[in-house]
Amino acid sequence: MTISMTYEIAAIQRVSAGKGAEVRNERTAHGVLPGSTVRGALAAAWLREKGTSEAFVDLFERHLTTRQAVPDNAELRGMSEVTCKYPGDGCPTGWYDRAADVLAGRAQASACPVCRGAVKPGRGWDLGRGLIASATRVELDENGVAVDERLFTRAAVRSGTRFTGTLVLTTDSAAEWLSTARELRIGGQRSVLGAAAWTACLDGSGSAVPRIDGTTVLRLRSPAVIVDKYGAPTSDITAVLDRLFPSDAVLRASWTRPVRVSGWHMASGLPKPDEWALDAGSTFVVEGLPDDAAARLAHGIGLRRREGYGEIEVCDVASAPWAEQPTARLSAPAPKSPAGPPAPGPLDPLVGSCPPARLRAVLAGLRDGLRTVGQYRDYRMGESRIADLVEVELARPWARGLDAATTTELRRILGEPDYVRWLARVTEAQSGASHA
Repeated sequence: MTISMTYEIAAIQRVSAGKGAEVRNERTAHGVLPGSTVRGALAAAWLREKGTSEAFVDLFERHLTTRQAVPDNAELRGMSEVTCKYPGDGCPTGWYDRAADVLAGRAQASACPVCRGAVKPGRGWDLGRGLIASATRVELDENGVAVDERLFTRAAVRSGTRFTGTLVLTTDSAAEWLSTARELRIGGQRSVLGAAAWTACLDGSGSAVPRIDGTTVLRLRSPAVIVDKYGAPTSDITAVLDRLFPSDAVLRASWTRPVRVSGWHMASGLPKPDEWALDAGSTFVVEGLPDDAAARLAHGIGLRRREGYGEIEVCDVASAPWAEQPTARLSAPAPKSPAGPPAPGPLDPLVGSCPPARLRAVLAGLRDGLRTVGQYRDYRMGESRIADLVEVELARPWARGLDAATTTELRRILGEPDYVRWLARVTEAQSGASHA
């Protein structure tokens, strides 16, 4: 019996799933939550609710595979994909997969087909800008004075981010428990970070496993821990192909990047061992696979698959050369037709009521105030505390002496729960004001 479930994680607070197990002054964070991190959060929730038992060991060690949680709008860029590094007018702005050249027996594209300039390869998951933010803290002595040279910076995914992923169960005994909505604590510094809402349901997509015919393009969606026949780490996927498809599969081309994966085992309070792996986005062109290869690969490849490592997919690649593929191109903007007055923007009431001579200073102060209040929202402070903080911000020099309409509008914006969106709006308004 195999049950597939789709889960969703909504970050209530910032989520800091640290990379590596070393204790340092700066802690970087995963944008795509590893399956091992989600699995650990689920295990902690089980222990809080049910305690330890044979059912716990049976589920988490034998029957549950937890795959990575991918944030909305993230895109997987294969390492075989390239785009023009310095696009000019007429250069293609899309991505081209060099696996198509291997499939067609052509030389691999090494330059932009228009400007003949350098190309930039894909590097796995593209998370865009603004997903991860860093906060720096200082150590205080017994008198509340900052200690010299004791700063600590921690990166975290912003609150409000939504992640999705999949679970694979080989028993139905825990399906109901996994389908129950609950709050999880994910990542590190869980006293003030990591609160997230969990929901899951049976996967009703019913998508058929593709049948493979001829030469195939495979791409890793998560890092894969690969070992050779002696158990030593390797970046050569041939060892996996030989075990899964003896004497059938032949590797024709590969684009890979090694990465070190690690973590922290919360139950024991010890770091997990470092493993060398092939990073997400690593791509392979393989020929001679049997037609049921996709079904065999659906369980993943390599070690630690129950923790989400080794997830791999079959890719469809367009066969036309790069120069012939339709793609968006940079060009002069089309002339705008006369139109009526622009639609009012969310900051128009503030801009209209604020004295022009003070607008830049007010926008700068509002930006800093949103950041300050937003940090306390991430720490899940109550609305009464947030209201007090708003009044503290309005008492600062940049907000003093403004008329009632402007002060009321500032109070409303500073109190908005979706501070990230308002911060982006204020930053954009600052840019417009600086060019005015």
